[in-house]
Amino acid sequence: MAVDRHPFNVTFRIEQGRIFDALSNPDNAMQIYRLITKLNPINVEALASIALNHFYDGNPEMALMYYR
Repeated sequence: MAVDRHPFNVTFRIEQGRIFDALSNPDNAMQIYRLITKLNPINVEALASIALNHFYDGNPEMALMYYR
């Protein structure tokens, strides 16, 4: 698997997070997006996905922190 060969490649991790989102598996998607923010703290897609998750979980204040 490509992600196993290149565990720090953000592109592969973004695709993995998108797949988890498409499969309606938000818990695993959030883990991947948080990993991406550790690898690349300014990745807009990962930050927006985390913020969106916080917003729909009823934490709009936390979501605003990620949008800033």
